[in-house]
Amino acid sequence: MISEQKRAQLQSLVDHGYSFPFSDYISQAFDIFQRKMGLFIGFILMYLVTTAVIGSIPLFGDIAVQVLIDPIFTIGMFIVSHKIARNEVSGFEDFFKGTDRLGDLILTAVISNAITVAAALPFIFFVWQYGILDWFWALEADSEAIFNIPEFPSWTTIFLIPVIYISVAYSWGYQFVYFYGMQAWEGLEWSRQIITKRWFTFFGFSFLLGLIAISGVLLLVVGLLLTLPPVIIAQYVAFADISKLDDEIEEDISDHLIV
Repeated sequence: MISEQKRAQLQSLVDHGYSFPFSDYISQAFDIFQRKMGLFIGFILMYLVTTAVIGSIPLFGDIAVQVLIDPIFTIGMFIVSHKIARNEVSGFEDFFKGTDRLGDLILTAVISNAITVAAALPFIFFVWQYGILDWFWALEADSEAIFNIPEFPSWTTIFLIPVIYISVAYSWGYQFVYFYGMQAWEGLEWSRQIITKRWFTFFGFSFLLGLIAISGVLLLVVGLLLTLPPVIIAQYVAFADISKLDDEIEEDISDHLIV
């Protein structure tokens, strides 16, 4: 459970702001990746295969990926990154340590996805009027339908703003839940409050990471295996630095000192 001292430290980030040297975060992410490249590549490959198999299950596949597979794999990447950053011994089994908080991580995924979907409803309603959903479902039967996307007014994209905001603002939810022992809603709220303080910087950071990931996609599977891990690791590096994650450990030790 998070201490009151640590809670006050997090509140100071909301009240007074913080620096965000995202170029340093990306550099550190690639350094962590290179130190255990084989480990990360093997795990990402397992993730891609698992999501492909489970995601192919009709009706429930995509839901299972979003609320079960993604939380486990994402926090697993963060846990191993944390151990490597602290020069601790790490093994493949550490990727699955997130199952210790599986219920809270699943609940975090359910809440964040539900809020995101709710925020997207106005946009979905308007584009549905122009046949975009029918086109989307038609893609499953005919991949060539991708070239026949219906036209819809550009002004409807304004309804995507809340979706983008929430997606960025909740991106630290899993880390607060796991590393700080928070409950799902509390972790999401701390993520939202701290990230909102410099939301546009976070958006630019996420956009840059997205470009790095896309560059890997263009190089097919091999490229994705080399770019996706650092993209995920960079989120941990930023979180650990800004939230002063290691300070939590120092607090725990000091609580047991006899004065």
